[in-house]
Amino acid sequence: MCHYAAPSGWLEAESPRVLVPDCSLALFAEHPQIVTPIAATFDHKGRLLVVECHTHFPPENYAGPRVDRIRIMEDTNGDGRADRIRTFWEGSRATMSLRRGPFPWIYVATRMEIFRIADQDADDVAETVERLVELKTPGNYPHNGLCGLAFDQEGHLYFGLGENLGEPYTLVARDGTQCQGGGEGGNIYRMTIEGQSLEQIATGFWNPFGIHVDSYGRVWAVDNDPDASPPCRLHRVLPGGDYGYQFRFGRTGRHPLQAWNGELPGTMPMVAGTGEAPCAVLPLGGRLWVTSWGDNRIETYQLVPYGAWFRAIRQVVVQGDEHFRPVDFALSPNGELYFTDWVDKSYPVHGQGRVWRLVFKAPPAGAGSLSGEVTSSDLPPPTSEEALVLSWITAVRKGEPPRAEQLAPYFGSGDVALRQVAIWADLAYEKKLASWPAEADGAMKLARMQQARWLALSGQELPAEWLRLALQDADPQVRLFAVRLVAEFRQREFRDLLEATLNDRRLSPRLFQATLAALEWLDQGNVSLRGEPSYDEYALRVLNASDSSDELRAVALQMIDPDEPRLDVRRLESWAHARSPRLRREAVRTLALRTAEDTTAVLVRLAEQQQRDRQERADAIMGLEGRSEPYRDTLRKWASLPDRDPVGQAARQVLETHRLPDPGAQPPTDRQLEELLMRLPRSGDPDRGWRLFFSKNGARCASCHRLQGRGSSVGPDLTGIAATTTRLKLVQSIADPAREVAPLYTPWLVELEDGRILTGLSLPASTPGIERFLLSDGTVQVVPLAEIASRRAGTGSLMPSGYFYTLSLQDWSDLLALLGDESQGAE
Repeated sequence: MCHYAAPSGWLEAESPRVLVPDCSLALFAEHPQIVTPIAATFDHKGRLLVVECHTHFPPENYAGPRVDRIRIMEDTNGDGRADRIRTFWEGSRATMSLRRGPFPWIYVATRMEIFRIADQDADDVAETVERLVELKTPGNYPHNGLCGLAFDQEGHLYFGLGENLGEPYTLVARDGTQCQGGGEGGNIYRMTIEGQSLEQIATGFWNPFGIHVDSYGRVWAVDNDPDASPPCRLHRVLPGGDYGYQFRFGRTGRHPLQAWNGELPGTMPMVAGTGEAPCAVLPLGGRLWVTSWGDNRIETYQLVPYGAWFRAIRQVVVQGDEHFRPVDFALSPNGELYFTDWVDKSYPVHGQGRVWRLVFKAPPAGAGSLSGEVTSSDLPPPTSEEALVLSWITAVRKGEPPRAEQLAPYFGSGDVALRQVAIWADLAYEKKLASWPAEADGAMKLARMQQARWLALSGQELPAEWLRLALQDADPQVRLFAVRLVAEFRQREFRDLLEATLNDRRLSPRLFQATLAALEWLDQGNVSLRGEPSYDEYALRVLNASDSSDELRAVALQMIDPDEPRLDVRRLESWAHARSPRLRREAVRTLALRTAEDTTAVLVRLAEQQQRDRQERADAIMGLEGRSEPYRDTLRKWASLPDRDPVGQAARQVLETHRLPDPGAQPPTDRQLEELLMRLPRSGDPDRGWRLFFSKNGARCASCHRLQGRGSSVGPDLTGIAATTTRLKLVQSIADPAREVAPLYTPWLVELEDGRILTGLSLPASTPGIERFLLSDGTVQVVPLAEIASRRAGTGSLMPSGYFYTLSLQDWSDLLALLGDESQGAE
């Protein structure tokens, strides 16, 4: 047996804590017995099989094998620990998923293929290999390809495909059936267990690592989140469903043409947000169990039926420290739940790993068997609405779809499951698009547009006349769907029509943003820098148009670069006196964020106006940072105002010298963060929080982060972040940013030939021979490749860790109020 020593400096992790009374946790195996384990399943003899990964970014001089292995792990003496371990299979790379199929097959998914293996001669080594699916693509990142194997009770295999970095791809099944795409995000597919009749089931995921089909035929999946759009998601996967994400519109998930929770027409919501980096989902004991690699825990979700849909209540069952990284579940024949543990937060293989078993006092419903991976889930039985949905799915797959007149009444249903499956089943009945329903309501038009998109994903042409009519429809939802469709399929012939709609007074802010984003995509074929559209050119046209409404102008100001040289300062000052409070506020804030000297006198005039809203005056005062010397006497007078007066607060912020965070500061402990939350004032001021966020003398958040279109793209966009995470997690990410760093935000340490060291994020470069780096001050540095002597991935974050010590309690409270204030959200 080969042993791989844990790296020097490895500290023993604390044992994970079980937080429920009816089970206990025991260690089954750990490094060096097993290292960097990923997938797991029990074979037909009841033995645990575990994928041992050796190919995920192996460091130089890695001592382990050059390929991945599947290990048989047995407890032969009954003491609860693995004591006999051997290799069942080796030779694959970037191995992602492992499931027991019908005897004698074990199914394996790697990044680039799905195959099945069997031990036909009973020597505990698989010698028979049959490829079922091949992924043909230039994409080669290890864990955004094929994944998530699951079986249903009808002899079909489900699997996922990750976002694949948006690269074009062709999936080829054993019988020659194919699915093609690229840029649309992750997908879920279905085929027979023999590798025949490949079909796409749903789209719009990031990386659907974990999939399971329960005994009622429901398909469940867990999906990781884009780099700036938490939370990760628990899905009920319905045929034909669009779950909102498209890689072509950037990695962040914040693009106006992306949805994450059903925000856009025709997209599906999540059942629940999960912990960070979920990797597996399994029904057991009436709940769905989920591993959370990023939050170091095992979660369960109690499903609550809601018509044909579900909501879910989360409970944390096992919580570990930063050295607890659960990945995949395997349910044993005697009802014990085993799961793999990657141990370390680093992505490169590292010589550590564990396998745990969760032992229940009484075997839960759904305990394993040796008949296959589909178990009796004991999940809530179908409601009458869901029974109808399931009957439609079954009828379509038997070739006996319901008639159109049975389905059409559900096209406008408020139940997302009824609506989605009715639209999908209707297309299966008609097998082609019906005529454009010119006299029908918006729901019918949306249904037809969804059907047109689903057919276009399989290679059929979009009906151009439908798009033309939909872009001019009175229903804003129909128009919004058409705008997204035009961008997604690069229908450039509609560009002029799109631009003309910007003059429509009926345009909502959401439709306005989507239209600008679609125009940018049609014009450039990519998104700006880190996934956010560059609106300046289009927003200027709206600002300068004589018939634009105040509300649209306010949205345009929020989206444009304050230092855009074509922004007329006199017009900004006139809008600062508009009747619309929103336009007035956005004009003042745009002036305050503008660094050009031509705004200084304007800001002073606005700040001195006694009749003006005091928060607007405070915003204007904040804009005097760095250019306040001639006005110090006036600022001191304002600074003498009472503590809670916004004008006084802003003046003091401008006058004070703020201590910058110490990059070498010791991160606070969890106990310190919990105590901080308990000491915070009950209510914060989101307006003062805004000034702290964007101030050069305050928290300086905007030097790295964006909020509602403003700020920098060095770090994640924080728009709506408080709605997707806990208060403690949010405070933790500010106070200890290096604890969890998403791959996109891992900095590079680059040594140049002249001895200089750069620390920044690597950006795509369109010119050969150069590389671009986004530095912590928000600037982009272009470096010729010939000048780079060496580089290595950093282990921390560009964001300093000292904010815990430099922000006051009131600062913390106000920043949290800003990030959680719903009034900051767009329509």
